[in-house]
Amino acid sequence: MILPGKGRIRKDLGDWLGTMKRTRREEDPSRLDLHGQRVEEAIEMIERKLDQAMLSEEREVSIIHGHGSGRLKKAVRAYLSQSPYVATFRPGNSWEGGDGITVVTLPI
Repeated sequence: MILPGKGRIRKDLGDWLGTMKRTRREEDPSRLDLHGQRVEEAIEMIERKLDQAMLSEEREVSIIHGHGSGRLKKAVRAYLSQSPYVATFRPGNSWEGGDGITVVTLPI
């Protein structure tokens, strides 16, 4: 037996969950999700996020780049190694996302 509207409820729930995920990504001032970004776009996003973090006196920013081919991770870490916004950076611990995330400590 097929219940009327069952597919609609699933679609509505999926839309809501997708919105919540996007909202969480956009609202967390200490996280930046770069999934799906090209290197050039990602670097621009990092610059803006670090600038915002410095202005709001954040101490750490987590940059989520994932594993993928490793190209984005390498570019992110190369940029961070030369950025005046960065005191230190490190790969995430296992509970933070492991090597798919880079945790940036900002200067005080």
